[in-house]
Amino acid sequence: MADEEELVDETTDTELAENEDNAEDTSDDSSGDSSDSLTGITPTKMAKNALRKANKQEDTGSITLVGDPRLVGGVTVTLKKFGSFDNKYIISKAVHRISGGYTTDIEIRKCLDGY
Repeated sequence: MADEEELVDETTDTELAENEDNAEDTSDDSSGDSSDSLTGITPTKMAKNALRKANKQEDTGSITLVGDPRLVGGVTVTLKKFGSFDNKYIISKAVHRISGGYTTDIEIRKCLDGY
């Protein structure tokens, strides 16, 4: 399509995880689990990490909006007036299109709370 321009900004799950995991849990893990001497990861922490990874994909969706260059991968957005979907989301992928108008398609996933 000669008259259509597409710009894609895709952030990998690894990059998104690094951003979220920068707020690492520094609480004292006194559950009595033995620590792996090489990694320092306890079985409890491994289980929490597995649950967190599964929960990341629990609430996802995609939306096409009027074009906005601020909507790029890794940016958080807050949905309002979407009923039960009102919440904070992280953009995992953004596709910008110019074809008879400027639109932005975003893929989002709900930000995790309480970790």
